Amino acid sequence: MSLIMMRYARLDDHGLIPWSRRTRGVRRAPLFALHLLEYTLFIAFGLAVLATVLLLMFASWLLGVERNDCEPVRREVPPAPTP
Repeated sequence: MSLIMMRYARLDDHGLIPWSRRTRGVRRAPLFALHLLEYTLFIAFGLAVLATVLLLMFASWLLGVERNDCEPVRREVPPAPTP
């Protein structure tokens, strides 16, 4: 997971590597295609997470779940001893 986050942070900081800085030769096109695929997967993953959050928010609104419906846990605090 840390490797994925490290690559995402690098992608977020620097964006796609320009085509001119790619390696020359036969490997150039496949590497560029894989780079575009990786970029697309990161975007798709982010959109899926966003859609999940929005779906859960919509479901809670539809079902009428309110944050105030839950009672907080009340703990009895013993009185301080008197001197």
